[in-house]
Amino acid sequence: MAQQQPPGGERPLLIDPAREDPVRHIQFLPIIKNGKRQWIPTPRKGSVRGLNTIDVLRLDRPDLLDLFEDHVDQYVMPAIGRVRSAIAAASPAATVKREWRDHILPLVRRVRPYAALSYDVIDHEVVRRDRRTWGLRLSRPR
Repeated sequence: MAQQQPPGGERPLLIDPAREDPVRHIQFLPIIKNGKRQWIPTPRKGSVRGLNTIDVLRLDRPDLLDLFEDHVDQYVMPAIGRVRSAIAAASPAATVKREWRDHILPLVRRVRPYAALSYDVIDHEVVRRDRRTWGLRLSRPR
């Protein structure tokens, strides 16, 4: 049966995103390649299951990297830009928090496409010091 545990204490080699948080095993890191930044999936903290999942599913193949880049350019960076603009304009904290709530947080909802990618880009681009200063919470996709 599909719901039974594997015999003999076997451990899965791949991440099951329906049962566990993929962000614990895979992170997206920026690299510059051919003059442009790409977000590459890599094992988080050396996760063997993250590495196996990336390899087996070929999450680092060029067509997916292009989709990742498109998502970041079309959705994530504009949302970050709105928050940065509010901060740069010395807007009231309520305005900055509203921009965060309305434009950033929807990107990291688990039901959204590329939520883990969005999470890692936001975590990288909006430094923790600024998030602390403005009271902006970034939770893992859930």
